[in-house]
Amino acid sequence: MFCTNCGNENEDGARFCTGCGEVMGESGLRSDGSEPRTESGGTDERAGNDREQMLGVSTSERRELLAGVVNTQVASGYRIESQVDFLVVLVRGNRVNHVLHLLITLFTCGLWGLVWLILVVAGGEKRLKVSVDEWGNINSSRV
Repeated sequence: MFCTNCGNENEDGARFCTGCGEVMGESGLRSDGSEPRTESGGTDERAGNDREQMLGVSTSERRELLAGVVNTQVASGYRIESQVDFLVVLVRGNRVNHVLHLLITLFTCGLWGLVWLILVVAGGEKRLKVSVDEWGNINSSRV
């Protein structure tokens, strides 16, 4: 089964893409392939979605979602700084070595100070916090 969002190949019956975290098979079908039924016996696509929204998603689905997002970010250059059940802090870049830049600034009579200032403002580590809540929503923010 291939993801319609990113084209990643996933296991048959997977609810979420391991590449991008997108929900697989948004056709309103149950995992067994049948349509959700209303109390009157007819089919209603919203019935299955409403029930799932009321119950939230399971812990394994939340972990699967988070793993997909983390894999995508790691492939784009981030590294994992810390991780707990449903929260990951990712880091990109390297710290600025202030001692080295201070010494170079002193040896160049202050000329290197401009380069050091640019590196402090534009360079350094960039942190990204990614979490999955109990409803399966992925939240990411810069820290």
